[in-house]
Amino acid sequence: KDLPVVATHEAGHFLVSIFCPHHAPPEKVTIQSDMPWAPFFTQFKHEKKRIGMSRNEMHDILAVLYGGIEAERLLTEDVSTGASGMGHPGSDLFRATDIAEMIVEVCGMSNLAAPLRSFRDEKGHRAVLSGSMAEAIDRQVNTIIVEAQARAAGILAKHKADLIAIRDELMEKKTIEGDRTKEIIEDLRARFPKDVGAPGPEVKLAAGAGTTTAPADDKADKPEKKPAAKKKDD
Repeated sequence: KDLPVVATHEAGHFLVSIFCPHHAPPEKVTIQSDMPWAPFFTQFKHEKKRIGMSRNEMHDILAVLYGGIEAERLLTEDVSTGASGMGHPGSDLFRATDIAEMIVEVCGMSNLAAPLRSFRDEKGHRAVLSGSMAEAIDRQVNTIIVEAQARAAGILAKHKADLIAIRDELMEKKTIEGDRTKEIIEDLRARFPKDVGAPGPEVKLAAGAGTTTAPADDKADKPEKKPAAKKKDD
């Protein structure tokens, strides 16, 4: 019963990573692993001996982390607890939140209108800040997360047919790796070169510290105002 959802989830990570050029390319995806602690996973080809990461890399990692749950939402019209890991620190959502907070609070990589500084103390906890600064940080973190989620959702929606094909192949073979992985990457990037690294939809701040995705046309949901009819002279 859970296998189609798991295959959808992992296919989502796999597909989104192909269109994120600053993310390590996928090496293997499986829904039948011999490792009891990791029965299903998507594995990426990471470079060795890295010192740090760029902002583009961190944003691509975020998009890929949201690829799983957004694939579920797209194909099943529902979401499972897979992305949350029921609160496990290695889960997609936990890692995404940690990275987004790191971008803003530690690395100084956000658009926060503040001095380039760390907002955490020597123990790694958020420093004592004014209420307005704490709210500004929360809004930046939320914006980064929503942008990543929207970007993943946009990639998957545009390439839904390929997502389904990868999911179905994964359901049949249980594992995609090696030359087959390279074939899929090369095929998708050759057919859709402009989608590799394309920005996601714009997001805008909502009331409070939350965010919401901006519609394609802000006027789309607003009724058109018609000029008042002129009164005829008697």
